[in-house]
Amino acid sequence: MNRADELEINATYNKKWVRKMWEEGFKELDDFCEWLELSPNVVNKLLQEMNLWLSDPRCSICRYRTHDRRQCLKNPDLKEDDLELIRDALGYN
Repeated sequence: MNRADELEINATYNKKWVRKMWEEGFKELDDFCEWLELSPNVVNKLLQEMNLWLSDPRCSICRYRTHDRRQCLKNPDLKEDDLELIRDALGYN
């Protein structure tokens, strides 16, 4: 395996974890860098390549960026029918 292949594999692996951390609501660049052992420049580059921004809104209930408060399964204001629709849309049922 040549160096270019190794770099591509590492980039793919790192993108997976950067996206996961972004979805989970991490908002400090230092957290990404420390957890993934990457430099700030690399983390920023990976975020930009995936068109993700640390300033993107997060759910005010669970802090995930994959949805907003109205779609959160932990939202106490949702009725059971609404929860079922959301679960179906997410493939949980």
